[in-house]
Amino acid sequence: MHTQELDLPNSINLWLEAAYEAFADRPAFTHIGVTLTYSELERLSANLAAYWQHETDLVPGDRVAVLLPNNLQYPIVAHAILRCGFVLVNINPLLSQDELLHQLRDSAPRALVFLEVFGDLVERLHGDIAPDYILMARLGDLHTTHQRFMINTVARYLHRRVPEFDLPNATPFMAALLKGEAHAFKAPALTPDHVTLIQYTLGTTGLARGVMLTQRNLMANVAQLQQHLTDPTADTQALIPGRERVMAPLPLYHLYAFTAHCLCLFSLGAHSILVTNPRDITGLIRTLKQWDVTAMVGIQTLFEHALNHKEFAHLSFHGFKWTLAGGAALTQMVAQRWEHATQAPLVNAYGLSEASPAVTMAALTQPYEGHVGKPLLHTEVSIRAVDGTQLPSEQVGEIWVRGPQVFAGYWNAPETTHSVLSKDGWLRTGDVGRLDHAGNLTVIDRLKDVIQVAGFNVYPSEIEAVVAQHPKVKTCAVVGEPDGHGHVRIHLYVVPIDEAVSDKEMIHYCRARLDGYKVPKSVTCLDSLPQSAVGKVLRRVLRQRTQQQH
Repeated sequence: MHTQELDLPNSINLWLEAAYEAFADRPAFTHIGVTLTYSELERLSANLAAYWQHETDLVPGDRVAVLLPNNLQYPIVAHAILRCGFVLVNINPLLSQDELLHQLRDSAPRALVFLEVFGDLVERLHGDIAPDYILMARLGDLHTTHQRFMINTVARYLHRRVPEFDLPNATPFMAALLKGEAHAFKAPALTPDHVTLIQYTLGTTGLARGVMLTQRNLMANVAQLQQHLTDPTADTQALIPGRERVMAPLPLYHLYAFTAHCLCLFSLGAHSILVTNPRDITGLIRTLKQWDVTAMVGIQTLFEHALNHKEFAHLSFHGFKWTLAGGAALTQMVAQRWEHATQAPLVNAYGLSEASPAVTMAALTQPYEGHVGKPLLHTEVSIRAVDGTQLPSEQVGEIWVRGPQVFAGYWNAPETTHSVLSKDGWLRTGDVGRLDHAGNLTVIDRLKDVIQVAGFNVYPSEIEAVVAQHPKVKTCAVVGEPDGHGHVRIHLYVVPIDEAVSDKEMIHYCRARLDGYKVPKSVTCLDSLPQSAVGKVLRRVLRQRTQQQH
């Protein structure tokens, strides 16, 4: 396997510049009534990059933390960071203060960019992290002067979305753009091994670790995705450069959405429609009504909530090619309902932050078949036993991955890096799966979520897939809980559709469909399940809940 076979440029800058020029007049990103073309994004990101180059002492390799939701400032900031050769540190602003503090202390950014609605949070953290430069974006920044005044005034005084805070050294985003306009941006010389992005993830470890991705990692993954998404054998499902309009409901600070929209689809001249909040299904459906999108990037819980919305059935998906699903396990029932509603394939994929993130992807032309497809170009997938020996087809074991998209290591954590990354480039993913005889990968569960019951491995996803078919169940999750006698039993959490279901009813339902040792011993009904920013169910939070009860 050789990275050069992917025909990669020397740096991401060359790729971005080629897209700016090739699709100059095409829309690049749209959010709340404002659209940036490729040429406008080039100009604005160059202005911000020039501001940093000439008005600060930041140099390539310095880390810049970004606390922004899906808005137009995000691609401008992200592209400016990439163009300067800084290290982009994506931070989820919805994390707890302790989690935020851990990530910011660990990455020690020299600069920080935030949206003013998070101003009080940044003020509380400021004394602990003390970045040299702070940039403050406002909700109405990229609107016309009149609209900007109205939006910012309404947000602050009517909706009270902007808290009181005191950060006198913060530079307004628009002021930085104006200062940068007076200077010329000069792209630095970067090597393929230059660390470009730090993405924090629980990933294969118990603590949030910063995944270091290089220019080579990101460019390789973009090239792999482009090869798959534009495959001419995919007929009408293949993407056509400069012709696509793609819905972007997932947060761009999540690597799945970042690689898809800010790099891969961007370099293909696609137009991304940004949705501010992926949990706002009404807003998502309103946006889908407004735009005739040709593709969409999403996650299981988003599809599920959209399907259950009363207005979803009235949407038109004329010209729709496919939906890309990733980030979490996909159930057969939701996949089939989604494909029936959109009349287009739901393309299942598998990845993780440590792989930039894409590893495998199903064919664009095939309906959902339960697996996550074959490895991408120049990617190897192996199923291993506990001792690291390779297992044959159809055997279940840990998924190992090798390819040019596999990360350089964890930031400030060489020992943790060595525990998951072998000297010959194999990444231990911490996921459990199997390869079929055709080479398709099926992901079964997270290794750390597997429950040991009476000497047997129980995979929560298998039980969840059965319970999800119950007519009264909206969603569910399974975890192990101590039984008080040194053993573990299965606990089922259920979110019912209308009214609570009894323990007896759910246990009886499972007993008729599962082996005895897989049947839950206790059931708890909840109004909702804890989820990540992109809608992934957080089993670790549920495990903590059960442990606290014993």
